[in-house]
Formats: sequence, structure tokens, C-alpha cells
Amino acid sequence: MPKTSKKSQIVRSPRVRIEFAVLITLRCNFRCSFCIVKDLLEDTELGRGPKDMDYSDFKVLINKLAKRKEKNVCMGGGEPFLHSDAALMASYAAQKLGKTHASITTNMSLFPTDPDAAKKLLKSLGEARLNMSIDREHLRHDKSLPKRIKTAIDSAESYDDLKVIAVARNSYEARHPFPKSVSRLIPMELKQNMDLRFDYYSKMHEHPKTEDLSITFLPNGRVFAILIGASPNIKAMIGDWRKDPLEKFMEWRSQAQYFGLTRFN
Repeated sequence: MPKTSKKSQIVRSPRVRIEFAVLITLRCNFRCSFCIVKDLLEDTELGRGPKDMDYSDFKVLINKLAKRKEKNVCMGGGEPFLHSDAALMASYAAQKLGKTHASITTNMSLFPTDPDAAKKLLKSLGEARLNMSIDREHLRHDKSLPKRIKTAIDSAESYDDLKVIAVARNSYEARHPFPKSVSRLIPMELKQNMDLRFDYYSKMHEHPKTEDLSITFLPNGRVFAILIGASPNIKAMIGDWRKDPLEKFMEWRSQAQYFGLTRFN
């Protein structure tokens, strides 16, 4: 994973990782200190408008991304499973984008503990991967998460259908992102492919920073470019996906990937 300057003022890496984040809902049952879109989830001017993305609008957006053969498209929120059509959306995205290019990220709080219900939910996602966002702050929010995590792991047909995402706030958490009671539930295959991210709101600079650019699509049509890995993270509104051509947003990817990003307001 590429490293950045401690100052995070200018990024000069040709290896910036790009992802497309489709926020299907701005509703969330957690309030995490490290959330990169927490200002969008609140009732501010940035996130004002519908809290849930309409399924018909979602299909239009996914079809546009699929036509361009875009990869690394993640559905999230908020907590995506608060949206009644979350599984349907994930399945549609995987069908259009391909198995390895669509995923849905959840805090696992709504994942069923019943094995039969868990298998049914995983099957309803089609070929979309389930990203389990697990970290110490989430575990403090909901004491039932270890059981839900274990049920998901036991119910999955393949470890390829799952991914673990964790957030670390310091060097200790970078080495031990979860308590031992949870760590022993997670197979080594998942730990080896874990996406460990760092709390960009932290003032600590003792750990390497990620350099991810997220092109983020909101239910209200707005699109943000979010540079993940800066402290604080850098966010800019770059258009409206319902009105502007998709090519407009791809220019931000090119700038990040080939020319480097400078701080924008």
C-alpha cells in the first residue's frame, strides 16, 4: 500500500487507489468518530435531500458505470441494510459489473444471527462481496457483533464472498485491530486479505497512511471526491451524477492517478 507525506498537503503518487462509493442510504444506526462521510449523514447542506437512493436511479447509475467497464464499485452508507432494497441493489450491481467488481460494506449490526437467515441473505446478494466493517469502535456500539460475524463466516460458501475492513487509531490497533475474542473468530485467509485503514481524524502520524480516492455518489445526486488518507480527509463536491456526464468525474481519477492531487477546498 502506498505511503503519503505526514503533512498530507500534496500527494505525488502514481499508485493512488481508486474506488467508486455508491451511498444507497444516508441513514445509519452508528455514529463513529472515524466515519469519512459523517458530515454527509447529518442534516447539513451537503447531505440535504432524500436519505435513500431510489432503486430506479441506482440502476441508471450502475448501468453508466458498467458501460464504462468501471471496477471497484462499493455500495454503502450509512448502514446500507437500512435500505429495504440493499440486497437487490447489490445483486444487480454484481450482475452488471462482474463478481469481483461489486461489494457492499456493512457494520454487521443488522446481519442475522440465525444460520438459515444468514445463508438466505448472502444468497440474495448474488455475486456481490460482503465487506464486514469490524473494529473496536463498532464492537463497543453493539455487543452482538461477534455472534453476527461468526454466523456470516460460517454461512458463506467461500471466503472469497467476504472481506474484513478494520480501522486503526494508533500503532497498537494497527497490529491488533480487534480484541482477541473477535480475532479468533476470523480465519487466517480473511486476515491476510484484510483492508486495514487508518483513522485520518487522529493526530497521530506514527503509522503509514493510505492514499485512496473515493468518487462518492449520494442519493441527492451530488458527487464528492474524497481523498482518504489525509488528516483531516479532503472532500470536494464535483457535480451531480443525475445531470452531469460520468466522464466529468473520471477527470478526478486521472488527476489523482497520473498527476497527483493537491489540496482542494
